[in-house]
Amino acid sequence: MIFTKVATYIAALMCVLGVLRMAMVLAFGSDPEMMKAYVGGKSPGHYIDQATVVIFYGLVVGVLTEISRSIARLNSKSVSDQRNQVEGGE
Repeated sequence: MIFTKVATYIAALMCVLGVLRMAMVLAFGSDPEMMKAYVGGKSPGHYIDQATVVIFYGLVVGVLTEISRSIARLNSKSVSDQRNQVEGGE
């Protein structure tokens, strides 16, 4: 369960950083000097692509953590149901 919690924070961080990166590019993309100072020397399209990929992978990690959380809930519910059956049968 610890990996699920850590992955949830990582997914949120990836999405936030991707959005911030894209916002910086959109804010400074028209001025080449500001672009070099705050974002980097490559074209704005390159950084928008990078930000989109980071956001996408953040969403993928988020979906995987939700799947992990659902499986953990099903597993714990299944174990408690089995215990109730064993205790009731004795």
